[in-house]
Amino acid sequence: MLRLIDLPEAFKYEPFFCRDEHAIPLNSSSAVEEIIKSNPFYFDICFKANVPIDFYPWKNPEISIPVLIDEWHSIQETIKSRIRSNARKADKAEMIKGISILICLINWSNETPIHDLDIKSDDFTAFSVKPINASERLMYVLLKPEQYHSFVQLNQLIEEMVKQYYKNRAMRSREK
Repeated sequence: MLRLIDLPEAFKYEPFFCRDEHAIPLNSSSAVEEIIKSNPFYFDICFKANVPIDFYPWKNPEISIPVLIDEWHSIQETIKSRIRSNARKADKAEMIKGISILICLINWSNETPIHDLDIKSDDFTAFSVKPINASERLMYVLLKPEQYHSFVQLNQLIEEMVKQYYKNRAMRSREK
């Protein structure tokens, strides 16, 4: 029998989840990579819903961030090929997954779980590791995710975030 996790209200935001979506399936896999690839928000949802989990990606960014980056590279190629073949329009579902990856990258790089998916212009101001104007740029991408310019913006945001993450990591290892 399929076990379900109640979707917290804080995660019921379009385009990630529908308002009438009330649960997600409990993932039976023990492979962190598989879980992150199937639903980047899975661990955050479990944490918010008080469902016991064995892995906290925001406490283990050295494991979780490379998985997100690999998944982005895979999605990025799919989106690029779709844009080339479809008159500069990206696949919305793939773009939403890319946006999900970016949100995870920003939060987990700052060793913080995602508290909600209601993106506002000041959401990432408290974070030290983030791209410049991340919230505003992310809100632009969310408005029309299928547009070519949104893909370019998302790609730049993720590239900047990855650089910031590795820069922060290098600076921390020097301090030790």
